[in-house]
Amino acid sequence: MTGWLLLAVSKETLRQWMMEAGIWVLRRERKKRVFQPRGRRDCFGELIQIDGSPGTDKKSIVLPILSTAR
Repeated sequence: MTGWLLLAVSKETLRQWMMEAGIWVLRRERKKRVFQPRGRRDCFGELIQIDGSPGTDKKSIVLPILSTAR
């Protein structure tokens, strides 16, 4: 593609075009997302999050720990 075509259309016009093309799915027809329930913790503040991201020198791993305790 050699260039871009800038076209300003309203949200409703775009929605109508997508409906004609069969791309737009109505909210009531979308598949409902199912979430996994999480059991209650034994103690307040017990839930923590750990992220193992590689460090900047690629030899170490940074482990930040976030606690939900107040």
